[in-house]
Amino acid sequence: MYEYARAGIEVDRPPRDITIKAINLQMIDDTQINLTVTCTKGTYVRVLAEDIAKQLGTLGHLTALRRTQVGNFSIDDAIALSSLEEHGLEERQFWLLPIDACIDIDAELTLTEEQCARVHMGQRLNVFDELTGKLKDYVASNAAYQISNASEAETNTVGTEDSIDISQPLEHELPIDIRLLNEQGEFLGLGSVSLNGRLQPKKLIQR
Repeated sequence: MYEYARAGIEVDRPPRDITIKAINLQMIDDTQINLTVTCTKGTYVRVLAEDIAKQLGTLGHLTALRRTQVGNFSIDDAIALSSLEEHGLEERQFWLLPIDACIDIDAELTLTEEQCARVHMGQRLNVFDELTGKLKDYVASNAAYQISNASEAETNTVGTEDSIDISQPLEHELPIDIRLLNEQGEFLGLGSVSLNGRLQPKKLIQR
């Protein structure tokens, strides 16, 4: 958006639903204010700055923007590349997070060596016999939740989850994302599995 604005190109920006969870005033003087904003994704902070200025009866624009946290990742835990380069290889490894650090999914399935080879070729697997216990409960509850949300959106009603029948074909076919591991416990990537046992590779790491 700012690149278009600098080029003098007007772009239609339709409204979108966002949530501003908090706005904290850090500094104020005659010409500028410094705010810390906690918001949901999709928030145009530059537009927020303009809107705040309008409510104050004046004009304003963003002069600086620094993202300090995304999900569980905080700038307090970050290190500058220049500082990282000052350390040896072993010390650099200490600063690196696991490759799956950004995957906020607990449910996981361990694949055999043969299954690993097949998913890396993009093949689907039948893992119905391995879909048991907590993993099956996780897939079932997430499928029911998605169906419930879809029903609420269509009928504008609440509390439909109790009426969902787990035996219905739709829920058995609805894919739910899970983590995939090999027999050594290494993270392979993400797969989508349904209650009917069909596992579809989604995003995999090539080792």
